[in-house]
Amino acid sequence: MGLFDFLKRENDDGDVVELQSKEVFSNITIESKNVNRDLERISSKYNIDINKLDFTIISTKTFYRFDKDSKYKLLQELNKEEILNKQNFLNPDFSIRQIFKINVYEKKSLKDTRLRIVFGTNKDYTKISAIIKKNSNITYYERLESDILNEINNKKIKQGML
Repeated sequence: MGLFDFLKRENDDGDVVELQSKEVFSNITIESKNVNRDLERISSKYNIDINKLDFTIISTKTFYRFDKDSKYKLLQELNKEEILNKQNFLNPDFSIRQIFKINVYEKKSLKDTRLRIVFGTNKDYTKISAIIKKNSNITYYERLESDILNEINNKKIKQGML
């Protein structure tokens, strides 16, 4: 038996096949337009259950355009109020896109310590309410408030509401 024979196995026909080694996963920082799709890709590439992956938002860039023929422009903090108004949202050609810079990591604990959060919106989808379900197990600790806000933002990204 050779030193690396553990990387081989026999297939159903009795032929010896070399196994492809999967890459070792460590924290990854990516820019993403679709976080759910990118988490699925990472899960598949590293052979990790998608439920064991989590992420932290590093930054968000928001882009807008007023018609389908123009290019997207970066939304600046200075012009945020004049661009993000009801009149523009009612314009069918007005479009917004976001790119998220996230750090993806594997959860250390297998316990389900997540909050049970559901979202509610008004009929115009201009306001979102986060509701923490009764069956959430919350114990106070020093960073509880920031962890709740991070959890809400992660769920908003996954549902396309951020």
